[in-house]
Amino acid sequence: MRTPSGKIYRNQGVFLEVVENKRLVYSDIPDPEMPEWQGVPPAPRLHTVTFDWRGEETYVSLEVQMASEADRNRMIAFGMPDGLKQGFDRLTALLNDFRRQGRAALNASESP
Repeated sequence: MRTPSGKIYRNQGVFLEVVENKRLVYSDIPDPEMPEWQGVPPAPRLHTVTFDWRGEETYVSLEVQMASEADRNRMIAFGMPDGLKQGFDRLTALLNDFRRQGRAALNASESP
């Protein structure tokens, strides 16, 4: 993962379930070498991303399961909610760019 400031977090993980156009489930294993963990990284987490098609729009939701309340509190204090929001904001911007490019290409192909 790369933050907007350029810092890289070398988390690892494995896709556990992939249901096309519906759901992704994957593990998220924190990098134990991160100095922020002070030698004690949180336990791996389980992420579930669901895609809900509603007409012309797709709603995306994310559920993160922590191994313990202590890990949850650490991740909140570490700024995970803000990081997730930034990621969704970047995804929204990227999809909006694709939408604009698609419209521009469609309009160009319709021109005489």
